[in-house]
Amino acid sequence: MLEGGRSSLAARSRLVMAIALAMTFNALGVATAEEPSNETVALVPNPAYGTIITDPDGWSLYTWDNDQITGESRCIDECAVDWPPYTVASAEELIPPEGLGASLGLIERDDGTWQVTLDNWPLYYFSGDVNPGDINGDGSMAFDAEWHVATVAGPALAFTPPPIAAAPPVQPPTPRASPATSQLAATPAPTGPPATATPFPAKTNVAAQSPFFSSAGRGIPPVAQVAPPPPPPAPAPPPPQANYQPIVTALVPPSGSVGLRWRPDPAAVTYRVYATIASAPQSFAQVQTIPVTPGVLVRSTVVTGLAPGTVYLLQVRAVGPTGLETVVPARLSLSIAPSTGAIPSPTNLTVGTITPTTAVLTWTPSAGATSYQVLQASTQNGPFTPATVINLSMTGATVTGLTPFTITYFEVVATDAFGNTSPPSNKVYVLTGLNIGGPVP
Repeated sequence: MLEGGRSSLAARSRLVMAIALAMTFNALGVATAEEPSNETVALVPNPAYGTIITDPDGWSLYTWDNDQITGESRCIDECAVDWPPYTVASAEELIPPEGLGASLGLIERDDGTWQVTLDNWPLYYFSGDVNPGDINGDGSMAFDAEWHVATVAGPALAFTPPPIAAAPPVQPPTPRASPATSQLAATPAPTGPPATATPFPAKTNVAAQSPFFSSAGRGIPPVAQVAPPPPPPAPAPPPPQANYQPIVTALVPPSGSVGLRWRPDPAAVTYRVYATIASAPQSFAQVQTIPVTPGVLVRSTVVTGLAPGTVYLLQVRAVGPTGLETVVPARLSLSIAPSTGAIPSPTNLTVGTITPTTAVLTWTPSAGATSYQVLQASTQNGPFTPATVINLSMTGATVTGLTPFTITYFEVVATDAFGNTSPPSNKVYVLTGLNIGGPVP
């Protein structure tokens, strides 16, 4: 009876030890049965972007407008420090997830590493992302072109807000630089019969599996022996975000063309661009149709044939499979090359109402001008200096601060959106006090 009692006590002791070990392994995350995904990228639902592309660990990936589809990356040197390329060791590691809806590929960089591409666009990390799932790089204009979080017309995925992590933020992953250091290298499949599971590991195995156990395998040492976690890094300030709006206002440059970018709609089968002049905001008319290739996101176009110097309102609408139109937020693109030529002078400079200290001037605006400056002088040939004005518009201004019974000469110059300045307009004169004014012969 005594021997049986001892056996029962020993069995209960082993059961208690097994439960304790299981709880310890679970708390410390020493070993799990779940295997990480071997797919090259992951599809992550997002309430603002639909479906974004990340690496297998959840770090967001980006594309860069300066990488045109030419089979190479232009992000090198300092750019590659801030925006590390997403690389793998070999083509065998290029495994797309189910339902990607886009093509994965590889390009060889100058350093011999293989960078992953999405529909021929090279993929990058952003060094300013602090945690997996951050998209701080979207909309950044770093290195003179816009960066976009990689999105795809993938399957409809229900968005679930991520749980609040108990652990402190971790650093972004180190780019996979070469086959020798790649962390995606395949692990050989085990051979032979499967190992037989045991109720709990032997004491000698516990000590080998976890550094948190003593050399004798007798439980967890005092908490003081566990190194505290490092303090979280200071979060990087988010980059300036592009100003996407339902309606875009554009003053057309001398080229007569403006570029548009928009947030792509994965369900769109085509896009339509509508335009109207700013003075008739209720008269939108379709000016362009942009087809969509299945599985490829379209996000930009150039609208041509507009009247230079005219203010337009532009709108982009995504057309769904049923023909339903949905407005997508858009903005002016910076990809249109600036004009370097001079713009024409304002014309028909005319004198209006005159008082002892003020004079109203009006003119016909220049094509492509975005601003005007009124200049004044005490003699017909100058020198002309900026006048003090109020109520300045695209067609006129009121000059103030004039001296009574004094003749003053005026001219106007125009400036476009790229800083080009026009030659001066025709000259006019004003004699205050007598309220006389007119063109200079």
